Amino acid sequence: MQRFLIITGIIMLLFAGTAGPMQAGPGDEPIPIHAIQSTTAPDGASPLAGQTVTTSGIVTAVYRQGYVIAEPAGGPWSGIYVYDPEHLPTPGDALRLRARVEEYYGLTELVEVQEYVLLTGGRPLPPVLRIPCAEMAAEAYEGVLVDLGPVSVRSAALGFGDWEVSDGAGTAVVGNRADLWYLPHAGDMLSFLRGVVFFSYDVFKLEPRGDEDIGLPPPAPFALHGTVMTPATVLPNAYVVVQGQYISDVTTVRPVGMPVVEASGLILPGLVNAHDHPPYNIFPELSFGQTFSNRYAWQSHPAYRAFRERFSALQAGGLICEMWKYAEVRALLAGNTTQQGAYPTTYWSCYAHPRILVRNPERMNPALRTEVFPMELNEDARETIRRRVASGAYRRVIIHLSEGTDAGSLAEFTTWQGWGLLPASVIIHGIPYGPAEFQAMLSAGASLVWSPRSNLHLYGATLDPRPALALGLPVSLAPDWTPTGSYDILRELAFARGWSREQWNGEIPSETLVNMVTTYPAAQLGLETRLGSIAPGFLADLVVLAGGAGDPYETVISARAQDVRLVIIGGEAVYGLEGLMAAVHGTAAGEPITVCGERRRIRVAVDAPAIPKSGQTLADITALLSQAEPGLLPLDPCQAYRAWLPAAARGSP
Repeated sequence: MQRFLIITGIIMLLFAGTAGPMQAGPGDEPIPIHAIQSTTAPDGASPLAGQTVTTSGIVTAVYRQGYVIAEPAGGPWSGIYVYDPEHLPTPGDALRLRARVEEYYGLTELVEVQEYVLLTGGRPLPPVLRIPCAEMAAEAYEGVLVDLGPVSVRSAALGFGDWEVSDGAGTAVVGNRADLWYLPHAGDMLSFLRGVVFFSYDVFKLEPRGDEDIGLPPPAPFALHGTVMTPATVLPNAYVVVQGQYISDVTTVRPVGMPVVEASGLILPGLVNAHDHPPYNIFPELSFGQTFSNRYAWQSHPAYRAFRERFSALQAGGLICEMWKYAEVRALLAGNTTQQGAYPTTYWSCYAHPRILVRNPERMNPALRTEVFPMELNEDARETIRRRVASGAYRRVIIHLSEGTDAGSLAEFTTWQGWGLLPASVIIHGIPYGPAEFQAMLSAGASLVWSPRSNLHLYGATLDPRPALALGLPVSLAPDWTPTGSYDILRELAFARGWSREQWNGEIPSETLVNMVTTYPAAQLGLETRLGSIAPGFLADLVVLAGGAGDPYETVISARAQDVRLVIIGGEAVYGLEGLMAAVHGTAAGEPITVCGERRRIRVAVDAPAIPKSGQTLADITALLSQAEPGLLPLDPCQAYRAWLPAAARGSP
């Protein structure tokens, strides 16, 4: 336990950020927000539109690309939206800003923030203003935190993720600036509905800040019983209590007043994959017949060009959603509940909503930036990264760097460091790195993602993570993609253990390897307080593996997809044995799937009218892809691995 706390402390220290916002200092006397917002103009325009002003307020809501500040007393005209991708405050922060007042298609907002001063944090939010639905469409409530009271959902799909509610006397439109776990359905009764009022596309919309603004009945808890790996410690006879999306307790005392599901296996956090390219994971491995000196060399190889043509043909055929979902199903079968590599920005994306299969960290964490080709960034882009890392708007910058064995690959590190971009960087690959690079990364608060199977297949060499781990530098493990990497994250874990045994006498401990697919990548993705561990307050993303005698960490490393008995995401059983699926929810939800001769169930289709293709079943997706791509990897891991094995076996330890 002490070792885990030390490592966790190192991770959080590394990622604490290198610079924060300005502290309070002299400046123009602020004018109140209501002086900016209050207007008698028929079009609702601010009397100060076009002017640069200084104002102050308490942050009441944070969305992608901006936040809302309000006067402490609240009330009409008291709030305003700030479009500011340069900063990422926390609700309760008291800010002083100097910015320009703009009318953006009828929404009064502050833009071009010239001065951002954090006065203090942890302030109480202004009181929520209770108003009826019929009154929400008023200029006085723009930017104000309101509560519509008890409402029913009237329409779940107005388009672009919007929905409509009624309180019996009037209606109001609800927008999609924040991701909600809740999926609206016509007829749903909500005891309250809160959020900030915006004006968009000629409509006033309520924008909830999160699921805490949705008045749903409290979910009934249940407990999962088995051997619990947190993974800081192992509790042989313990219970994980789940209520709604979250873990509410971990205990060795049998809970009362709730169903207890006998997992009969090892319960661990959902596996976190910090490096992947999911839509490519529907294809078997590429065979080049040679290795290369860097990532740029193989991209012109005829085998890769032919592969890209197949991939592009599926895209052109309108099957990108199906490709994503099929790949995410493959991830689920191996207990992978969070997978990096997606870049969605809209609520209505066909695969990226949190209820659609696995979690996409780029969607969960607005302070995450990803660059696959960082050496191609121009100076403007580099300056943006430097500035936003310093302000805290970017708390992680995930980059593919030094993917090769030649001098040019190593020089990429020196270049990136020379650009002043090493702080907060999560470097994928780093094949030629040694103690000097590791020490520089540690000092800058950077970290590494290791993909040994893919590295060896393409370059004949891979990073030696032992010196980095010895320094306390976080290193996570991820499979890259199926064309050159491992078949899935469990196979990558086994590969890394085999490589460690063959090359380094097994010097990487099994506990460390498990941390490399749980706690370490969760921290690298900026989600260390939500994912990667089993603890109260964490998201209930859980995996049950078939148990066994001996070291439980070795049980995880030795596991294959057929050993995955149950996968829970956000408290919902999404895949597993029919009996366990039924025990969690009282019914065996989803559709049948056969895994290595054993009947399971998986939930792919989601009843979400606002999300395109959400009703697709796995059978629908498989039929469409199989017709368009004869070389599609089978989903059954035993069949698929045999189809993938001839090339994959080459060079394996």
